Amino acid sequence: MKNRFIYFAPIFSACAFCLDLNAASIVSQSGDWSSGSTWSDGVVPETSSANPLDSLSFATSGLTLRVDGSSYYVSLIELGDNAESTIDIAENQTFYIRNLVGDNPFITSNSKDNILNINGAGKLAVQSPNGQIQLRGGILNLNAESSFQSIYAVASSAATAGTINFNKDSNNTGQFSIGTNYTLNVASGVSVSTTRALNVWGWNSFLNIAEGAKVSANGGVCLASGSIAGEVISTGAMGYDTTQYGLSFGDSASHVITLEATASIKQSYVASQNQVRLRGQVTSYAREGMIALDSVLYLCNSSSLTLNSSGAFLTRNGDSLAASQGESAFYIVNYASSTSNGKMFSASNATISLGADNDFGSLVFYDGSILNFETNGHKSVIGSIDLYADGANYEIDIKNLTDFTVKLMSLDNVKYYTDEEGYLVAENIYVLDSDEFKTFAYLIQDTANGGYWINAAVPEPCAYAALLGAMALGFAAWRRRRVA
Repeated sequence: MKNRFIYFAPIFSACAFCLDLNAASIVSQSGDWSSGSTWSDGVVPETSSANPLDSLSFATSGLTLRVDGSSYYVSLIELGDNAESTIDIAENQTFYIRNLVGDNPFITSNSKDNILNINGAGKLAVQSPNGQIQLRGGILNLNAESSFQSIYAVASSAATAGTINFNKDSNNTGQFSIGTNYTLNVASGVSVSTTRALNVWGWNSFLNIAEGAKVSANGGVCLASGSIAGEVISTGAMGYDTTQYGLSFGDSASHVITLEATASIKQSYVASQNQVRLRGQVTSYAREGMIALDSVLYLCNSSSLTLNSSGAFLTRNGDSLAASQGESAFYIVNYASSTSNGKMFSASNATISLGADNDFGSLVFYDGSILNFETNGHKSVIGSIDLYADGANYEIDIKNLTDFTVKLMSLDNVKYYTDEEGYLVAENIYVLDSDEFKTFAYLIQDTANGGYWINAAVPEPCAYAALLGAMALGFAAWRRRRVA
C-alpha cells in the first residue's frame, strides 16, 4: 500500500496556500519513474507543477531512478542515511524539483558524506516560485545540465555540511548563496551563471573554480576560501547587495583565497555600487592584468594581499579602469555596509606582501590606517600616497626591506624632516628589523630618474655621491636611525 502522509515542517504549517500535496514515495529498486515496479507501493506517482510529489526517498543505498518523462515534479528529496543515490534524466527530458513554499529544503541528508548524483543527457530544473529554498547537507553531484531559482545551501553544523559539484553547465535565476560548512566546486569547462548575486560566505565555506571553468553573476560575487583557477565575471549588484559590494574577496579575515596563474577576474563598474572588498587572505599568482576590477578596491581590516606575480591587479583610479597596476589605486580603508546603515568606512590595518616585483599607482589611506608592507627584497614603485580625507594620519611599516628597491615618486602627504646631515627622514614610514624594532625610513632622492628611495639607512657621506651616480658600487658603513 502506498505510504501517504503530509510532511509538516514548521514552515508548512504557516503556509497560507491551499495545496493538494502528493504523498511521499519511496524508490525500492532501480528503474524508470513510469514503471510501478520501481516504487515500494507499486504505484507510479502522478505529479504536476501545481501538485508536486511531497517527498522522494530511496529504500536503500545504490539505487537509480531513471526519469523517462518531463511531467515529474518533486518538492523534497530525502537522502536520509543512504550513502549514495542517483537520478538519471533521459535525453530531451527535464526533471523538476519544485518547492512551492519559500525558505524550505529541497534536499536533505543525515550526513555530509551522503551523495546524490544527478546524471543523464536531460536537465534538472530546481524551482522556487515563492522564495528562496534550501539545500541541507550531503554531496550533490550535478553531472547533468541544471538551472536553479533562488537557492541557499546552508548547514547548521559540520555533521550536516555539504558540497555542490558542478560538472555540467548551470544557468540560474535569483540569488545563489552558499553558507557555513558548504563547498562549491566548478569543474573545468563548466559555466555557472546567475541573474543576481552569487555568494559563498560564512565560516568554513569554500569555492573552487577549476582552470577552464567560468562563474558569472549580474548581482555581485563573494569569493570564499579556495582556489580560483578559472574565470569570474561580476557585472554589478542587485537587490540588497546594492549597499554591499560588486565583488568581495572573502566574507571575513578567516577566508584564505588563492588566485592561480590561470585565474581571470573581471568586475564591471556600476554607478553607486563601485566597491570591491578584500576581506580575506588573498595570495595571487595571476598573470599581468588578469584581475581587472573596474571599481575602488578596499583592503579591509585584518586582510592581506600576497603578490607572487607582477602587475596582476588593475583597479579603478579616478574615472576609469587603470591600464596597469602601476597606475591603479589601492585603498587602505575598511569598508562595510548594510541596508539599515548604508556604507560605512573606518581605519584599516592591512598587509601587502611581495613575492615578485610590483608597482602601485597610489596608496589611499583612511585616518588611522596602517599598511604592513612586506617587500622581501623585491622592487616596487609607488606613484603617490593619497588621503581618503584631508588631514588623515596613516602609517606604513615596511618589513624585509632591501635598500634601493622601493621608490616613492612623490612626497605629497608624507610627513618628513631634514636631519642634521641633510637627509630626509620620514615620520610616518617605518622600517622594521628582524626583531620588529621600528626605525624611521630615509628618503633618498634619485636625482637621475626621479622619486625617492625608501631606505633603512644611508651610506657614509664619502660614498653617498658615488652611490647616487653608480648604484653598482659597494654599499659601505651603513648607519641606522632608530625611533626616539
